[in-house]
Amino acid sequence: MPEHHSSPEFFHATAPASHILDMAQGMVDLSPQVEEYKNVLVREVLEICHKYGLTHPKELETSPVASTIPLEDLGRLLACITKLEYIVEHRELPEEKEIDKEYTMDLPPSSLVTDSMDDHGFPVVVTRGETISVTHPFGTYKAEEETLRVKAIQLAVCGGKVVSVVKTAAGVSIQDLQGRKVGSLTETYREVPIRDHKIVCVKPFGKRTDFPVDPEGCIIGHSEGYHSVLGYPVLHIRETSYFLAYETGSSTSCHVYDEHGRQVDSSGEYRNNFMLEREEELILKTKKGGHEFLIHPDGSLLDGEPHEGFREILKPIVVDDSIYFIERIVEQGFFRTWFLKNHKGRCIAHGDQPEMANELMEIRKVGSDFFLRMRNSTMFRVTEEGKTEKMEGVKNFPILVGETLITVLSVNNHVYIPIQEGKAFVSFDAMFALEPIDDHRFYVIAKEGDQIKKRVFDINDKE
Repeated sequence: MPEHHSSPEFFHATAPASHILDMAQGMVDLSPQVEEYKNVLVREVLEICHKYGLTHPKELETSPVASTIPLEDLGRLLACITKLEYIVEHRELPEEKEIDKEYTMDLPPSSLVTDSMDDHGFPVVVTRGETISVTHPFGTYKAEEETLRVKAIQLAVCGGKVVSVVKTAAGVSIQDLQGRKVGSLTETYREVPIRDHKIVCVKPFGKRTDFPVDPEGCIIGHSEGYHSVLGYPVLHIRETSYFLAYETGSSTSCHVYDEHGRQVDSSGEYRNNFMLEREEELILKTKKGGHEFLIHPDGSLLDGEPHEGFREILKPIVVDDSIYFIERIVEQGFFRTWFLKNHKGRCIAHGDQPEMANELMEIRKVGSDFFLRMRNSTMFRVTEEGKTEKMEGVKNFPILVGETLITVLSVNNHVYIPIQEGKAFVSFDAMFALEPIDDHRFYVIAKEGDQIKKRVFDINDKE
């Protein structure tokens, strides 16, 4: 049973929380990395409060609910406030934050890494050898389900923590990194779809329905479930969670529902197939009459969007207040050309590279340039002038550290990180994460021999 704290002195210790939170939210002109981490901390503070029916940490001092909050969550809250206080005072990343720490983790002998996650600088990997294990800096967890052999493990984020989705002959269960059940997801399920390391829904035994799962690990929507939940994670915007689903087997349209199961779109003849968040607003990608559109939930087009829509809206991303995507032209079953456009129809670049026919995985903007990642070890770079460059042997998206672009190259089953004139800054057997810390440091999580290593590098250190 979760341990709780009812001491008034404990809650008086949290009194500065509301003051620190308000100051942090009002901060401007932070570096992008500090701003991003500050926002992560603010969201976590508010999510913990909302989890127990509080709107703000200041209510901890007066609400009777406060005494029922488990110590684990109160500890998380105080840890976040402490880090926010450091950011408020120093306008830089906290010195003791996980993102700054280096780790070396020994893998089980002769094992293969099958999944990995970068939990804000805390590496977690799944390995398959004699057994299937989850390894992180503080130990290795060998997944066991009584006498059942574990078939597979996938990692996901649930309730702000990394969890293991464990598949055996009996079904699929969701466990934390210590093997304990997670939140209300205590059953063994027929199937648990995951996308982008997020749980989409759960499919119980004995029912032919799907139950959407929100980021906190709570089942949402109608209590009887849905005929089919579209294979994308629940989207949480402000105080509301949204998901796409077919309500019944006879449904011809996929609608958007909130956590209470209320339909929130009125898109009429449109067929919804994707959701995005733009400036805290829900945007739908939908199809009608052979063309695709970006619309508001009420069915209206975005400002400036062509009324005829687009032949295709592939891999849309939000950058500032614009939505960018790839539109491909296919004639008589043959791929002809592609265009990188925004939602107003402006063409940023175009080309006829055959890889675009069916290999595009993801689009990302780094600095002023766009990068298009393919299934194979190929990346296309599109400059702000509209020029397209093919980058062979590039699997990971580049990152911007200050004004320096850091690019990972894969050659002969090794990865290299050159930072100036082709000089190899560091090399590994395989790369799992490449992330900036501030304007002069970055970290990598990679495999070297039978170890997983997280290393922090400073681009100003030339030795």
